[in-house]
Amino acid sequence: MNRSNFIYWFCIFSAVYHFTSRFGMSIDMQWHTDVGRDEFFTPPHFMVLGGLPICFALCLYFILSSANSKHALQTEGNIKISNFHAPAEIWLTLVGVVTILIGGFYDNYWHAQFGVDTTIVTPPHILTLSGGMLAEFSAIILIYKYCQVDGNELDGKLKLSLLVLLWTLFYHLSFASMNFLDSRYAFVDVFGHGVMLHLFLAPLVIYFICRLITELFGFKILLQFGITTLIIQTFLLLANPIFVELLMGEYHAYRPGAPTPVWSAHSISWLFLPLCVLITKYNLLDKVLILTPLLIFSDTIFSPLAPENFAFDRGMNTLIFNIMLSFIIIFYSIRLIDRYVSVFHSSDTTQKKTSINMKIILVILMVFLISPVSAHHPTFIPGNGLDAPMRVQTHLDETIVEVEFMLWPPKAPQKSEVILLAIDSNKTVSSLWIELHYEDELDDVIMPQEFDKFTNQDIWLGDVRFTFSGNQTVVVKGIIDGEIYQDSFQIDVEEPTSIEPWQGWTISSIWASILIFLPWYLTRRQSA
Repeated sequence: MNRSNFIYWFCIFSAVYHFTSRFGMSIDMQWHTDVGRDEFFTPPHFMVLGGLPICFALCLYFILSSANSKHALQTEGNIKISNFHAPAEIWLTLVGVVTILIGGFYDNYWHAQFGVDTTIVTPPHILTLSGGMLAEFSAIILIYKYCQVDGNELDGKLKLSLLVLLWTLFYHLSFASMNFLDSRYAFVDVFGHGVMLHLFLAPLVIYFICRLITELFGFKILLQFGITTLIIQTFLLLANPIFVELLMGEYHAYRPGAPTPVWSAHSISWLFLPLCVLITKYNLLDKVLILTPLLIFSDTIFSPLAPENFAFDRGMNTLIFNIMLSFIIIFYSIRLIDRYVSVFHSSDTTQKKTSINMKIILVILMVFLISPVSAHHPTFIPGNGLDAPMRVQTHLDETIVEVEFMLWPPKAPQKSEVILLAIDSNKTVSSLWIELHYEDELDDVIMPQEFDKFTNQDIWLGDVRFTFSGNQTVVVKGIIDGEIYQDSFQIDVEEPTSIEPWQGWTISSIWASILIFLPWYLTRRQSA
């Protein structure tokens, strides 16, 4: 096997695989909001996971074929594990792929325990996101080493693959930080102050990708990448609703409120290309005091998302406090990013050997990842359809009321969000609520549950607390045209979950932090 040719075509395959997967991820986000949760094997999930076994097989083949290979033994920069030799990036890609697989199984388990998470950042998603990012980052570094270290040419196919891979990494990072634009998770209280996470996370993502590109490939590639990003964003904005409709089968139907805005197209700031032009023209990466406010402005202050997702409703003092705090965090974090990225630059031997305290980075990451701001919190997102794993249809006189459980089966003792949706009714529905009936040895226990109406639609939201496990009756009640009607059904409430949320967050956060540390460690080990 010609190992150089293998790496060349592996990089091109990686670009096709990761672009298809990220495009599938953006369609999947639209699918969840417009169609619903659906089964595991949906068309978008096939796009996300389709290339995974091929990537796994290629990495494994490359590693296994290196046993006793003289060429592998003589190649500088290979990592040896047992009797197998391969570039660090191949090993890291394999680790990333395995992490994605584990994260997929973990995600199914998590939903079974806690129901639907309408946030992007959840413990299992941390694994799938970090695993995908590691594979994408490894492919980018592999292209760099293929050209710079081995002296090969960055031809048209490889350059296009590089630009696509950079977009997938940038999109992945931005997609995760977009979670903190949600008004429910935008703030975390620290010593009585509401800290807006997105205000510094998103700018740091932008800085990281710009520094990575300019450090390894130069400013010309940064400009080309800015143009590529704008093209792909526009493509997502136009194509996602079309693909959702095309991929829907006979048994699929749009949820109420669909089609919804294409949120995935807003993951990356629409001002990113102008920012790339300014960075290139004025070399702003080395002018931190000028660049930092531009980073904050480009991604957070300007955004096509609705104003309720920002700090304005908390008062100008809170907004000013967060801008000042973000400025300080970005200013000092940039130094850590610079030292992290410089390790991968083959010609910068001094920086390679410069010590960087990775413990600081890991601690900061874990503080934010374990933060309860993105804990399991199944919540109905206004206008984004109903994404429930279980729907029960009841009849209140001539009015159909769908009972949607965001956690199925429900667990006790804990709350589960339930949505009551009145459909196909020409009557006036004034109120809907639920009562839980539990048969005790002495008498029936009746537990009324409060529900609040959502805006001007016939939708009621409530956090139903299941105090007891076992079989019980759910009684749906409503005031329709001034009369009280009711219907009921039986459910079996399960015992408490087998894992606490903080345990899941801790495991996922440590794993993700290790994946960030590994490329830096292995590269330093190669250059030692």
